[in-house]
Amino acid sequence: MIRIARNFSFLTFSSVVQKLVNFAALVVLTRFLGVEGFGAFSVAVSFVSLFNYVFDGGTNLFLIREVAKDVHTPWKFVRPVFNIKLLLAVVTFILLIVSSLFLNYSDTIFYSIIVYGLYVFFVNLTNTFTGFFTGLERMEYDAAVSVISRIFIVLLITVLTFLGVTLPSLMLAYLVPGVFIFCVIVYLYFAYIKTHFKTTKFHVSHGSIIKEALPFAVGTLMGEFFFHVDKVMLSKLSSVTSVGFYNSAYKLSYVSVFIASSITMPFYPYFARKWHQNPTQGANIFYIIFKLLLAVSVPIALIMTIYANKIVLLVFGVDYLPSVLLLQTLTWSIPPIYLTHLTARAMEAMGFQRVTAKSMLYCSITDIFLNVFFIKWFGPLGAAISTVFASLLLLYIHVSFLQKQMSALNLFKPFIAILLPAAGFTLTVALIDNYLHWMASIVVAAFVYLLLLIVFRVIGKDINLLKMR
Repeated sequence: MIRIARNFSFLTFSSVVQKLVNFAALVVLTRFLGVEGFGAFSVAVSFVSLFNYVFDGGTNLFLIREVAKDVHTPWKFVRPVFNIKLLLAVVTFILLIVSSLFLNYSDTIFYSIIVYGLYVFFVNLTNTFTGFFTGLERMEYDAAVSVISRIFIVLLITVLTFLGVTLPSLMLAYLVPGVFIFCVIVYLYFAYIKTHFKTTKFHVSHGSIIKEALPFAVGTLMGEFFFHVDKVMLSKLSSVTSVGFYNSAYKLSYVSVFIASSITMPFYPYFARKWHQNPTQGANIFYIIFKLLLAVSVPIALIMTIYANKIVLLVFGVDYLPSVLLLQTLTWSIPPIYLTHLTARAMEAMGFQRVTAKSMLYCSITDIFLNVFFIKWFGPLGAAISTVFASLLLLYIHVSFLQKQMSALNLFKPFIAILLPAAGFTLTVALIDNYLHWMASIVVAAFVYLLLLIVFRVIGKDINLLKMR
């Protein structure tokens, strides 16, 4: 558990820095590009993101799991995984170009897609080596690479916008750091291998890797589809301007998701080993983290709902006021997204990646189906409603499946237990908001919420158990 805590610290620090840097970049881009320009930027990024895990082919999660299980020759999967990724990346990039031509985007969006697509090309190759270190539970490598990359990106964005550079050339702020970081991580990988292992040749079948990685690929691809198809559909069924409003709310809604990934990712290698060695202990640790993520995500959703108007004005300015209602709606996908970060990783670590893939496929199809109708009826608000509904459906499928695997635990009980603390948070804000600054009101309400969590035993002794393990 000391190593898990250490990795959690690295990932949390990395994620906080990345979010702060990304937030700075978001503010610069929204104010420099304007609503329509930021809409075009959002369309390009979202379109490329639909192909993100086609580049990967599901091999990265497979690599992390296998490296975690093989302490003697963990490096033997890296070369075949890299070879598969490289082939997939070339094919996917060609597919990306053809698809964007077929959709007849403007020249600005088309060339932005090309440049940003090259950035994702190198990021996915980089992830092969960071995945190796993650499997070894040496997450400081991933943390360092991510922080340096993001700082490099925001510095270039700031310089280029200051010089008046617009899309598509502005996308070079992503591509240049992407190439640089790839070169750095390759050097670090070979230096680590040379220092820690006496390598001999092991043959790992490319076919066997593809067979095992395919369910990861389907699940992660559907995940990217799930999180980005709404913006692409919105650009076609509504307008680029509506994408700008929607994506600004979307970015604010998910600004805290790094907390979920920072907590769950260090436990992925742990689950990969522990579930097969001691399922009861693995299930208990899962349950503790499950309740912790729920307890953290609910007040974030409440804050975003209650103070959406103030947050949007503070970050984006008066031009983005139409994003307020979108933010208030989208924010209720935060709790299910926090929890499905954990449930998906747990299921994959336990060997149920096919179930994860099927659930993501069902929910992505549902999301697309809902978007077709809701966007026509309600515009960007329809896309937000579709996202929340599909997120809740995905969580229900995951929890229902895991409940059968962990029958000694009641995974639905925390949802009932959290209601009173959540009501206490909301009531506290209502009583004191007229007397305190809104940020001070949040602090007081959070304190009341924490007390109620302990009083009603939603959390408390679980944290002590986690420390002991």
